[in-house]
Amino acid sequence: MNNLKRAKNATKIIFLVCGLAISSWAPMVPFVKDKLRINDGSLGLLLLFLGAGAIITMPLTGWLIHKTGTRIVIIVSSIVIAVSFPIVLWLNNWFEIAGMLFIFGSGVGSIDIAMNTHGAHVQNMADKHIMSSLHGLFSVGGAMRANCCRCSDQGRPRSLYNSWRYFNKFTCNHPNTI
Repeated sequence: MNNLKRAKNATKIIFLVCGLAISSWAPMVPFVKDKLRINDGSLGLLLLFLGAGAIITMPLTGWLIHKTGTRIVIIVSSIVIAVSFPIVLWLNNWFEIAGMLFIFGSGVGSIDIAMNTHGAHVQNMADKHIMSSLHGLFSVGGAMRANCCRCSDQGRPRSLYNSWRYFNKFTCNHPNTI
């Protein structure tokens, strides 16, 4: 497999997985609100920490990418997201959750910059417009997450594999997909 094909596949996967991972947070917001027994104003302030982590980290990410490359930043950001997300759900204190949401947001912000930078690099290597398809895969990841949690007729959650087959049927047969 040549380098361009490997780079395309890796980029497709990270966009898909990021959509899947980031969309996992939204259904947990009511859980955190109920667990902490907080009002809407306190919840809004708590959620602000996620955005603050992302916004503060994004400018630093460009510098990190220049120093280490997109691969390292994507790997480290993925680890930060994978570790911080379950910890957010495990914690029981508003301040601890706020701190962990800041860290989670930092991972989300840095992986967003890194995967888009990498996608633009792959697009330049391929000499063809692929960024819209990559962002489409991010959305497919989010939709897969929603579809996985939806129950089938038998009352069982759909598998990730069946969700992927459903979306693959509609996205891979289109002539403009990457």
